[in-house]
Amino acid sequence: MIDLRSDEPAHLATFASAQELVQASRALEAWDDTTAGNADLILVVLATRACARKGDREEIGAVQRAITNLTSQARAAATLPPEYRARWLGFADILEARRLQLAAAAPDALLSRRHVPEILQLAIETHGGLKQSEISERLGAKVSPGRISQLLTLMESHGLIERTRTGRDNLVKAPESARNVAPQPPKSRGAQFLSLQQAA
Repeated sequence: MIDLRSDEPAHLATFASAQELVQASRALEAWDDTTAGNADLILVVLATRACARKGDREEIGAVQRAITNLTSQARAAATLPPEYRARWLGFADILEARRLQLAAAAPDALLSRRHVPEILQLAIETHGGLKQSEISERLGAKVSPGRISQLLTLMESHGLIERTRTGRDNLVKAPESARNVAPQPPKSRGAQFLSLQQAA
């Protein structure tokens, strides 16, 4: 367990988890300048990490629960200086805004849009990535380059693809997380027949 009375706050902030912070606060009879300052530094690091990680709603929730515990549920909560309480509740508001942003960026709704599953499948099949111009070529005349660019921007904002500039074009790759949410290509009739036979 971490010690909030430590004289090495940078070490605490580097290695402490939200759960360890809650456990350490439960051991306090009352907050003082050292313990509140150390907890504050830990929360700064935890909140920053949680907001910076792509799509990590679990860590955001863990830090939010820690803030709730520190400000209202822990035995020493009544002795928490008001400036720290206000600051930590501000962190909770920022974390909640980030959590809501991530929830709105859920890729499921986007996957139902026309051409998105095809583009995602192309990005997954080409492990090293493919150029945006290649996507235009493969989809042909049914989708304009401008529409492909719009869809790629949406897909990137939802974490389904990553784009990097290569000369006058963009290299499009599917991150590992997108492989888990991508719709599976339809099975051929032969594969469907075999899976039915195996199930029987």
